[in-house]
Amino acid sequence: MERPLGVQGVENWVKGVLAYTALSFAHASSIDYAFASTADTAPGVALAWGFLRMYTPTLSALLVALLVDRGGSVLEALGLRMAGGRVVVWYLLAPLLVLPPLALCLLFEALLGKLDLAGLSASLGPVRLDPLVVLSLSVLSGYFAAVTVNALFALGEEVGWRGYLYHALLPRLGYYKTVLAVGILWGFWHATAILWLGHNYPVHRVEGALLFPLLTVLLSLPMFYLRETSGSVLPAASFHGAVNAWWALTVLAAPTLGDLEGGVGAVGILSWALYALVYALRKRKNAFK
Repeated sequence: MERPLGVQGVENWVKGVLAYTALSFAHASSIDYAFASTADTAPGVALAWGFLRMYTPTLSALLVALLVDRGGSVLEALGLRMAGGRVVVWYLLAPLLVLPPLALCLLFEALLGKLDLAGLSASLGPVRLDPLVVLSLSVLSGYFAAVTVNALFALGEEVGWRGYLYHALLPRLGYYKTVLAVGILWGFWHATAILWLGHNYPVHRVEGALLFPLLTVLLSLPMFYLRETSGSVLPAASFHGAVNAWWALTVLAAPTLGDLEGGVGAVGILSWALYALVYALRKRKNAFK
């Protein structure tokens, strides 16, 4: 278990967590409001919105670590320390951990009779290829995106959620309460993006804003495993990058499923719940060794 940052009594860490939460929500919602107020939907504008929004947790965590906690190593508090080759190995392996729940989700969509790989092939470009070839190429290209540009974007979030909050809460709340707290906050941090911009839930925005925290809690279990095992947020960033690269396939491959039923709805939640259970059982088994 890591050493708490700048321990000056209970009040100081509570102030830090509250300040981080308030700042990250305020910064993100301000960016969402600014982009919702514009009529420009060009890809470059959406890319700028994503990058700026995803780095609000880093900005908030850095401000709190410097101005509120004021003690210990800032880099350690943000989860940015390097632990030799172990971090590099986990960074490269982490995206592969997204493949089992991805396969589960596609399987469930197939069992429901909703999987349309031919439609997926058509949606990804004018050149028609065998659907399985398209799926394989999408997975391969998604991996390279996950460990490069997607990880760079995702790192902005991970420094806050699996960096600062992990470091601040784990010694005080314990493992599962920290997973739950971070997962819930992380999910509701997306609320204004969902409500104002239709992010992930273009049709059912209110329901999506309430449902998404359940998905982020489940995602947090494997991400905390990576954080704990590697000692760094970097593997969590490449994992997050893989989710962003690959999970859209679950929506594109089952276009007739609504946003509350498909990859970010019931089917996706079931897939991640089964996968998260594996990590919970693994954690329990290790605790009894």
